[in-house]
Amino acid sequence: MQAAIAAARARLRKRQYEQRQRQQQYNHDYYVAHREKLLEQSKQHAASRRAADPERIKAQQRARTNRYYQRHKEQRRAKRREDYHLHPEREKTSRDKYYAEHADQVRARHRDRASAKNAHQRAVSRERRGLERRVSELGLPPPQPHKTTARERFFNERDADAFFAREWSPDDVDRMRRASIATPPELLAAWVRDCTRARATHRLSEKRDELARLHQELDRGAQRDQARRAEAARRARAEAERLDDIGRQINDRLRQTPRRHQWPDPAAPHPMLQPQQPRGMNR
Repeated sequence: MQAAIAAARARLRKRQYEQRQRQQQYNHDYYVAHREKLLEQSKQHAASRRAADPERIKAQQRARTNRYYQRHKEQRRAKRREDYHLHPEREKTSRDKYYAEHADQVRARHRDRASAKNAHQRAVSRERRGLERRVSELGLPPPQPHKTTARERFFNERDADAFFAREWSPDDVDRMRRASIATPPELLAAWVRDCTRARATHRLSEKRDELARLHQELDRGAQRDQARRAEAARRARAEAERLDDIGRQINDRLRQTPRRHQWPDPAAPHPMLQPQQPRGMNR
């Protein structure tokens, strides 16, 4: 079963690769043959989209710019830091020029940032006072949050990782198993046997379904290839018949004398093979 599935997968991958190669070659040839036409169509389509909804196009451009910035944020920041260290006077001049041209916008951003920070601090203070009020109503001591140092956070995270990432050895598992209620060996063996049989049945059904799906995909590909070849042959025959018809018409138009005889039927028997009837005196 595994060998059949592997062979079917290999055949399917090869067919898909050949199809992609044919499609890429066709696209490349078509683009080379109609490059100017495709470029003009692309320009016209972009112009029509901009004329139909300019705000949407601007929003898409801003979104693309933002995505590019998010992908290359660290590189851009590193480049800015390098430029700042190499040319501090140029960076200072650029900042002063930008601030002079956009002073109102810069001040507005600073006000918005300060307002958001103050609002967050007020929300945190309200939540803390509400917690203290509820705790005092319950008669509990007020919470005493304290800041932890970097050293304390390091040891806390290390202990948490060690606790949650602990791996149990076979000896630990055997010790816990002996400490708990022991299961009869026959029941445990039956359970293991049933689990193994269920897993094998499930895997076999999955393999059969996968093999059937691969064969179905290969059959569809073979049918498409056969239909494509039949269509190509039909077009070739139609083209040959069309060229023959054109040749006959040109031949009849340029002929100076009429045809002397018609070609015999190729399916008819040869005249020499027909029996001769005796005539005359020899009859």
